[in-house]
Amino acid sequence: MLRTAVSFLLGLIAVVLILAGISATAVQRTVVDTNGFVALTSPLSADTGLHDRLATTVAGQARSRIALPEGLKDAAAGLVDRSAQALTTDPGFPGAWDRTMQRSHDLSLATMTDPAKPDALQADIQPLVKLLADKAAGSLSLPAGGSLVPDDAVVVDLGASQQAGLAGTVVRASGNATAALVGAAVAAVLALLVAHRRTTTVGWLGVGVLLGTGLLVAAGVLVRSAVAGDANAPGLADYLRYRLVDLAGGAAVPWVVGLAVWGAVLLAAGLVGRLVAGRSRPGSAQR
Repeated sequence: MLRTAVSFLLGLIAVVLILAGISATAVQRTVVDTNGFVALTSPLSADTGLHDRLATTVAGQARSRIALPEGLKDAAAGLVDRSAQALTTDPGFPGAWDRTMQRSHDLSLATMTDPAKPDALQADIQPLVKLLADKAAGSLSLPAGGSLVPDDAVVVDLGASQQAGLAGTVVRASGNATAALVGAAVAAVLALLVAHRRTTTVGWLGVGVLLGTGLLVAAGVLVRSAVAGDANAPGLADYLRYRLVDLAGGAAVPWVVGLAVWGAVLLAAGLVGRLVAGRSRPGSAQR
């Protein structure tokens, strides 16, 4: 009885650690890694729902930051507004968007990994502001050479402090992915060594992984539901936050499917093992 209880506890620990480890690995590769994040958010450059919101925000920032003599600023402001409507069709827009996402990633991650700074969800849209300002400058027939917008960050806040704090916690926890996976393997092996019937333990590990996968799916649905109202939000920040959560949910699907497959394999292996053990001679208690 004691061996069964210890095996169950070790198996439970293994399931929790493998779920945490796989989730943390997914976060590391799709959110923490710069290239992964840029690849995740690159499709947003073709999101028509983002275009109008983006044009309004970028135009406002460009008007306030454009570096021109006073006599040309008013003319440039009008051109900025008109050029903003065609910003997303500019050949340079996809590249500027990817640079924006890279700068935004580095900006937000710097606060989440520095204990001295408060967590913040922010976007740095300077590449887009620069693209729009340079587009307007071309319409004014200004001489080439240098940008009308400095390289300083153009920051847009994307979330409240509570949302940023939650995101920061997830990012920091994802750094323990390897430790969690190693711990899961050790706990699973110990559970099998202690178990009275190892094939039964394998099957229950599969059940645990399947149930845990279901809980992860339910948690993802709840998170997406929490930001679903931002789908119709007029502001860039709210809509962008909604789309980022939506994209992250889509990126998690292969990981969830992989977990479910492994859970099913373990369950099937346990069931087959029990059938084989049932046909064996008495005394094969450890199978």
